Amino acid sequence: MEGMALLAGLPLAAARSQLGVGLDVIVALSRSRDGQRGVVQVAEVRPRHDGKLTTADLWRRSLWPGGELV
Repeated sequence: MEGMALLAGLPLAAARSQLGVGLDVIVALSRSRDGQRGVVQVAEVRPRHDGKLTTADLWRRSLWPGGELV
């Protein structure tokens, strides 16, 4: 998302600031070998005092129901 904001011409500091204010969590999806999609990670977005963003896992799936590694 940061990259798309930069392509639109926003300065890096402005892009990070807007993302830090606008995002609370990121939900990552993955596709299993049989084509099913599922949630594999939920992460909290945490703005830092220096303007950068970090994430902290709230939940992460390690195996698909069929035992496949993600």
